[in-house]
Amino acid sequence: MSQYHPLRFVDVRLEGEFWKERLDTVLASTIPSQHKKLAEYGLLDSLKLPNPPPPLRFPRHANGFTVQVFWDSDIGKWIEAASYALSHRRDADIETKIEAIVDDFEKAQLPDGYLNCWYLGREPEKRWSNLRDNHELYNA
Repeated sequence: MSQYHPLRFVDVRLEGEFWKERLDTVLASTIPSQHKKLAEYGLLDSLKLPNPPPPLRFPRHANGFTVQVFWDSDIGKWIEAASYALSHRRDADIETKIEAIVDDFEKAQLPDGYLNCWYLGREPEKRWSNLRDNHELYNA
């Protein structure tokens, strides 16, 4: 196994028409459409943590809460995907969207470092109460 050595991300370049076409599609269509869905479902607005928080447009339990307590990670994964795509070509609109989301995450984070918008906006008294099921460590 010692004959194989991992490459650093910054040392990898996807080149040629095959990859250019796919990367162009990701930047022009995939990343923007994913951002649009995050906005449509109310996830981006939920980062702002107004009181009361805006409704998320996901399936709900009888108590009104969305069944998905892990949606912070969906936004984080979008930032990750967009950032990987931007490493191949700059796009000012996508960069601006990333910066706006990061600003909202920064504003939502508590002084002790805690950041989980589900709990902060909906059940702040229950933070760290269900580490097994509710993704708090994953989203932290």
